[in-house]
Order: sequence, then C-alpha cells, then structure tokens
Amino acid sequence: MKKITPANLLNNPYFILLFSLVVYLINFSHPFMSNDEGIWSYIGRVWNRNNILPYTGAIENKTPGIFELYCLSDMLFGTNVFFVRTLGLLSILFSSLLLYHIGAKLQDKLCGILSMLLFNLTMNWDLLDGSYFAHTENFMILFILLSLFFLLKINNKTHQIFWIFLSGFSIGFAMAFKQIAVTSAAGFVLFGMLYYTNKFKIKQLLVALSVFTGGLLLASLISVVPILISGVSFSSYFEGAWKILLNSGSSNTSLRGRYVHFMEIWTESRLTVFYPLFLLMLFKKKSGESIYIVGLLIWMGLEFLATNSSGNYFGHQLKQFIAPLVLIISITISKMINNNNNSSMIVKHSFFAIGCCILLTFPYKETIQSIYLIATNKKLNYYHSETGVFLKNNTQQNDYVFYIGTKYNQLLSTSQRLSASKYINSYFVTSEDARNCVLNDLINKTPGFIIAENSFDRKLVYGDKIDNFILTHYVLFQTIDDITLFKKVN
Repeated sequence: MKKITPANLLNNPYFILLFSLVVYLINFSHPFMSNDEGIWSYIGRVWNRNNILPYTGAIENKTPGIFELYCLSDMLFGTNVFFVRTLGLLSILFSSLLLYHIGAKLQDKLCGILSMLLFNLTMNWDLLDGSYFAHTENFMILFILLSLFFLLKINNKTHQIFWIFLSGFSIGFAMAFKQIAVTSAAGFVLFGMLYYTNKFKIKQLLVALSVFTGGLLLASLISVVPILISGVSFSSYFEGAWKILLNSGSSNTSLRGRYVHFMEIWTESRLTVFYPLFLLMLFKKKSGESIYIVGLLIWMGLEFLATNSSGNYFGHQLKQFIAPLVLIISITISKMINNNNNSSMIVKHSFFAIGCCILLTFPYKETIQSIYLIATNKKLNYYHSETGVFLKNNTQQNDYVFYIGTKYNQLLSTSQRLSASKYINSYFVTSEDARNCVLNDLINKTPGFIIAENSFDRKLVYGDKIDNFILTHYVLFQTIDDITLFKKVN
C-alpha cells in the first residue's frame, strides 16, 4: 500500500476534489440571492405557477437553459436559493475533474492536477462572483469542457464520428445556457483542425465539421423544446434570446466605461498573478513545439474576446476565460518541471509547484469572511431581501408590483408577487416602444407598490410619461437605504 504523505495527497485528483469541495461549501452558505438569481428565480416561478412565459411575459437576454432549471426548482421546492446553486456547485466540481483529464491527456498528470486546483480556487474569488454558484457560466463551462474532452477522444480509432457528435452536442448545451459559448465552438473547431491536421484529410475534416455542427444544432433544438411546448413561438424565442443581444441594454455603450473596466480587470485585479507564467510560456516556446498549444491559445484568445464583448465586466462573465488560462499555465509549469532529468527532483518540484499554486490563488478573504459570518451567525443587512418580505406581507397573492432599477431584482422573487410589466429589468427599456409598453402595463395592471432604486435615473430611462404617472397616482411610502417604496393612492 502506498504511504500517505502530503506529496501523495496533493498528487491525487480526488483529494484535490475533496479539498476544493470543502472550500466551496464554506463560501456556498451565503443565503441571499444575487441580482441575476432573483431575475431567473422570478421567471421560473411565474412560468411554473402562472403560465407567464419567458421572452413573451418576462424579458431577459438568456437562452432557456437557466429558466428551465429555475422552473424545475420552483416545481420541486418553491422559491429557494440552494437547489440551482447546488447544481451549479456540482457543475464546477465536475468541470474541474474534466480539466484534470484534459490536462493529463495533453501533457501529464501534474498538468491535470494543477489545472484542477487553479480552476477550483480561482472560481471562489469575489472577482468572479464566487459565492453565487447558480450563474449561467457555471453550467456553460461544464458543457464547454465536456465538448473539449470528447474532442480529444477522437484520437481513438473507434467511434470517431460518435465522439465528434458528442463534442458538438455538448457545445450546443453550453449555448443553451449562454449564447457566448459560440466562441468556444469556434475555438474548438480551430483547435481540432490544428490538433488533427496530420491525422485527417481535408475531406474527413469537413465531414467532422458537419457532424459537430449537427450535434450542436440538435442540442440547441432539444434545449428549446420545453418553452416551445409551453407556447413560446420560435420567433419570440429568437427575438428574446438572440436579437435582444443587439439591444443597447445587453452591453456597455460607453467607450470610456469599457476602457476603465477593462483596465481595472486586466491590469489591477488578482488575475495578474497568472501573467508572469503566461509570458514565460510565450517567450520559451520553441518553434514547432506542441501544436496543441497554438490551438489552446486560439481558444483562450476567443474566450478573451467573449469576456470583453459586453463591456460590463460583471464578475461571473470572467469565468469563461479561466479554464483555458489555467490549462495553459499548468502546461507551462509542468514542462518546466519535467525538463529536469532527476526523478526525485521532479517530485520535489511538483510538490513545491502545487503548494505555490495554493498559496497564490487561495480565496483567503472570501473564506475568512464566510467563516466569520457562519461562526457569529451575523445577519447581513440585505435591504432588498427585507423589502421583498415586506411586499409579500403587505400585498395579496394576485397583486402586482413593479421594480425600477437594475440592482435589486431579487425582491421580485422574494416578494412572491407578479411584475406589472414584462420589462422586469430596466436594462432593456431602451426604446419608445418599450416605454409605451411599460406605461400601458402600469395602467392595465396597476401595481400596489412601485419600488425604485434611488441611484437609478428613473426619468432618463423611463421618460416623462411614466414619471408623471408615478407622481400622480403614487405617494412616497418608505425609503430604505438605496430603495424607495411608492404606494398607490386609493
């Protein structure tokens, strides 16, 4: 029996998985919804209980996978935080295991261990919204890595068409959670052409591309079946999930804002800890060495473009970039260590490298904060949650409410009430048609309360007509920090 030592434990993928799970669970206990979780929880609830459908009855710029999960969550457990988060946590853990196998396949076991470890620790960072495990990126990344895993299985001479199909099928499900996975699909097509360039003829590569695309389209079709059965037309789905990406609410239109956020993320954040090793890999790369490195760099470059595409730089959007980054960094470290011909030194250097990765990327602040909150049972002041509870207790089940703002959509979920308008998120009120639609909704389904975010410029976004409607028919009821409640005049 192999002796249990720290070096052996750190070289065991299942110990790394267990270690990562413990860290995740400490940060998993955060009991409050994020803004996005609130939006999706609301859409899942009204779809399940009121037959108010995504895209036609509630506008949000996501493909249907996340709505379907929250609808299922509401069917099983009602309004809750932890069901979809648990699925998200399992997705991250399984993604890290896939990274281990991908790294081991492309380089060696050490590469797999480092990829797994760096990925799991980094995904806990506040910079990446680490406490919120239900974000679409967590599910998308699982299917992206599953696609790459199947793509590498094509090396086996048997069932090659099957593996190609599964690779495309997986990326199709990644796109079912977030459209931007299309960049991963493009990256894997280019990666596959480079990786298998000497093993397949042009005609075979074209057949493989066709099979890959077929799998992607089939998965995409399967993902929309639940909403189509529920009554959403294909044109409504296309407009609500794809055409809406052209809406200015889906991206940051300020060039200065984009530049400021870009510099904050890429030059001032904790991500810079990876840069020295990445630059070392670029400088030390030998001509003709490991063609798959070029393929991985192309994939990472496309994910970098995807991460920057909206210009909003929300933490969870950065997650898409992490997998190729840590894979390339891990390959670099492994190559450096394996240049030594002394096997005992390789073991020592491997142990040292794993230890350094833990020290440099461990989520210290996040973990200490979570332990403190658990140990002291300290109640955080989440006034959006308290406002949601107030609305639930002071309105009837079929009453309407309306929220104006972009940061506190959680209260739509926690209030258990219906939004008076399908424009549940102010981001997408960007045209006169949208403003007229909101005004008609407020007139025809007059809400008992209107909740306004104080730091949000209501008049600029919604216009004079809606602002006058509020001032005419509502009175100021209560202000709690950044939230103001307006109550309908009887």
